[in-house]
Amino acid sequence: MYTNEWLCSTICREAGIPSPRVTHTRVWLNDRELGLYVFKEGFDRHFIKRHFRDSSGNLYDGGFCQDIDSELEKDAGDGPDDLSDLRALNEACTEAEPEQRRAQMKKFLEVEAFQVFMAFEMMACHWDGYVANRNNYRIYFPPDSHRAWFLPHGMDQMFQDPGFQTFGQTPAIVASAVRSLPEWNAQFRQSVTKLLPLFEGNRLAARVQQLHQKLRPTFLELNPDGISQFDEQMTQLQNRMRERFGCIAQQLLEPDPALEEGSPAMEFDDSEPVALENWDPQQETQDSQLFRIDSAENSVDDSGDGVVYSIAVGDLSDCVASWRKTVLLVHGSYRFVAQVRVNDVVPRLNDDRGVGAGLRVSGLNRDNTLVSSSDWSEVSYDFNVTEEQQSVQLVAELRATKGTMSMKKAKLVRLEP
Repeated sequence: MYTNEWLCSTICREAGIPSPRVTHTRVWLNDRELGLYVFKEGFDRHFIKRHFRDSSGNLYDGGFCQDIDSELEKDAGDGPDDLSDLRALNEACTEAEPEQRRAQMKKFLEVEAFQVFMAFEMMACHWDGYVANRNNYRIYFPPDSHRAWFLPHGMDQMFQDPGFQTFGQTPAIVASAVRSLPEWNAQFRQSVTKLLPLFEGNRLAARVQQLHQKLRPTFLELNPDGISQFDEQMTQLQNRMRERFGCIAQQLLEPDPALEEGSPAMEFDDSEPVALENWDPQQETQDSQLFRIDSAENSVDDSGDGVVYSIAVGDLSDCVASWRKTVLLVHGSYRFVAQVRVNDVVPRLNDDRGVGAGLRVSGLNRDNTLVSSSDWSEVSYDFNVTEEQQSVQLVAELRATKGTMSMKKAKLVRLEP
């Protein structure tokens, strides 16, 4: 996508997050046309010098799905080569005692800047960034403070899931440590509120439209057969941005159980499952219909047990919708299980989040999938809670161009360590 890196880099700079400049260029090599490219500034001393008083600090590349406890590559800097700055940050984040953790992290992390960085990544649905996936990031340690700044990278798959849970799972070490402290978790939520105007749907859609009009003549000249697809992708992106803004605003209105004083985490009796009731609908495209039926009263299936939650594709043949439930869980491993049935489901193409009908946790992808038609079958999704106590949003969804899915008898099991 030609738009995401360019747009998100602009949002970052407006939010005060150091981010490379991005533009577009048409490339020739020895008089041979190579096409239209995204042209992005590199992470080097020139970039660091534009954003920090002293550019001699250590700059690290997060690599592929590596966290701060890994042997990260040092790309620049006159500081020590023994990773001692990274190790100090990791030790601070993994300190067991909360007050000691807070004190140590303030020495080695620019906390407020990280809260803004975390808010941006979650609001922009950066499922493949540091906070949600421990991927695509840089870290800079300014020599005057020695407190880490996180820098965003790899912003080519943004805004894919308008319903992405802004306050969902944050498995990365630093993100988990920040949110494990109630005061800092509350400040993270405040950062989301402060950044919300930058994500106003019509505002972002207008920027995309301006870029669309700028790039369209060149794209038409290079690929006339693909221009209709290009136009449609730009329109879909604008629609997703409008939907995303509404979803963030709605999520801010919902109470975070982790912030409610005295709010108890879900309790489990050994390995016995806990039934999950009272699910909330979320419609991410207009072409979706969500409804719930008490099967005992309406005989929607031959079992006559409990409530059935259903999703159907509408006339426009593009449905992304889900039933969601937020639970407060303590550190551990869990299995989300439900009975799912599908009828004539045709999946959307190139959907990274998941295919057809299935179960997952907001902010994460899934491998389980049901397509075509099938009777009731058990579907499960395993996940970990890495924080001492964390809000997790469970998702039963349909991502399809045709068909219906239904869910019943959902439950959550705490697995043995």
